[in-house]
Amino acid sequence: MANNAKLINNLRIFRSNMGAQTTQSHVKYIFNGEDRVIPDNSDLAGVYKKVQEYVRYLNIFGWVKYIAITGSYAAEKSRPEDDIDLFIVIENGRLWWYRGLLTIHPALRRVMRRDNHSSDNAGKLCINLIAQERGVSFDPDLFTFHELYFMLPVFNAEYRNTVLNHNGWVKEFGGYVEKANKRETPKATSGFTYFLWRVFDLVAFIPQLCFMYVMGHKPNLRRIIEAYRKGRIEFYPSDFKKEKLDLYNQSR
Repeated sequence: MANNAKLINNLRIFRSNMGAQTTQSHVKYIFNGEDRVIPDNSDLAGVYKKVQEYVRYLNIFGWVKYIAITGSYAAEKSRPEDDIDLFIVIENGRLWWYRGLLTIHPALRRVMRRDNHSSDNAGKLCINLIAQERGVSFDPDLFTFHELYFMLPVFNAEYRNTVLNHNGWVKEFGGYVEKANKRETPKATSGFTYFLWRVFDLVAFIPQLCFMYVMGHKPNLRRIIEAYRKGRIEFYPSDFKKEKLDLYNQSR
């Protein structure tokens, strides 16, 4: 019990540094596995309804396994100018094809964030993390623990437990993980078919990388390659996690 109290207090400190409160409802949800309580009149409830309207467009060719709201809205510390961060899991081997199709989808063009420097990103969808099924294992730290437990599923909610089971280290932070009743069977990551998908994915990646350079986005090629090896595309600021963890360590 004393250890749980310490773990809960660590989370409170971490969230306090982010300007967010940790309620008893949060504690019961994260540490005891109770249902998450989201008031109907909250910003998060409104954003949830908005994202649900676009799920059918985000699920291109049925490749999507999971969609969740993350970031400031999921953490319940949003501001009016914030965009809506999304975490999307797709089938293996389709990473850059999926991202490319997202950017040209006519139903998503007006609602997706396009420019980091734009002053008109409030309420727009920001796909800042796309992972293949093989890419849902993350590094163990309090920042990632917070992100995993505050993400709000909007498509295939049961897959949240699959993600948590791929990150068994969350139990060391006190997180409740329901034992998976059945193991997800992802698309194969070997064999000729998967090899072809990897080749096709490279074909999709090259023009997107060129477009980033042409538009002056200054992509970090090393980071893109490292993330791809892990089965992900990461578009969130690379130093954001370190900044939050450093602040937490200084305040303990």
